Amino acid sequence: MNYSETPVFAPPEDFGSIERARFVIAAVPVEATVSYGSGASRGPAAILEASGQVELFDVEERNEPYRAGIATLEFPQTFSSAHDALAYAEKITAAILEMKKIPILLGGDHSFTSGALKAFAKKDISFSILHFDAHGDLRDTFHGDPLSHACALRRCLEISHVERLVQVGIRNVSNDPLDGSEFDFLCNNKEKIATWYAKDMREWDHTAILDTLGEYVYITFDVDALDPSIMPATGTPEPGGLDWQTTLAILKNICAHRTIIGLDVVELAPIHGFHAPNFLVAKLIYKILGFVARKEQFPI
Repeated sequence: MNYSETPVFAPPEDFGSIERARFVIAAVPVEATVSYGSGASRGPAAILEASGQVELFDVEERNEPYRAGIATLEFPQTFSSAHDALAYAEKITAAILEMKKIPILLGGDHSFTSGALKAFAKKDISFSILHFDAHGDLRDTFHGDPLSHACALRRCLEISHVERLVQVGIRNVSNDPLDGSEFDFLCNNKEKIATWYAKDMREWDHTAILDTLGEYVYITFDVDALDPSIMPATGTPEPGGLDWQTTLAILKNICAHRTIIGLDVVELAPIHGFHAPNFLVAKLIYKILGFVARKEQFPI
């Protein structure tokens, strides 16, 4: 594997080496299945650029997450095929796990997540998926494509060792029989799927969200889970989404009480000349790394 000359978050050299790193960042710049706005393949590069502006000292947490070590792999060329992106996500995740590091994947559209999860399944790890999104992503097909980003979590549920899917921020679900009746599928699989709808956000019990998850958790974060007022740079925006503080409160609680095995952040579609959404995503990732590092008792 080759390492990026420009690491995400630009940690001091001693903390950006693969030997020192607890977290290894890889990009999966795929834009094969977008269904509305485009630009998700440029998301990883925008996150990298914005990350250089993130203050390495977290004044809210009084720590420096980079001290856990953050290495960045060289970004590949854009994938035009979801199949190729899935294969790459599985391969790169497996390589990072082999090094006993935590993989942090930057998308790209959401279609590649099941590829990453296959690498965990081959490690014989049983785990829950914590899915932040505006959309259920549980269609069986979309426009005839079973690898569409709108089917991402349906494909994930087909992977062995996935114990539970916990969805947070949902506010758009299809029930078109031609696409596999997504809402009916969700309702018929409540023993495996827990859904926290954004309309009930003010009444959410964060402990109850935590209690739906097993010990080992993979986080997949579609940025359209956030309200368009703070995250307009995404291909499929939906009104009524999560705010920054609520999002961080949920993540902090879960990271403090569960073992996070991996993370992907997807669907950032940068807007030329408008840096705020890119910076938000970079800072969100850095905050999550800090929460995980604190749970693992790294001296940060």
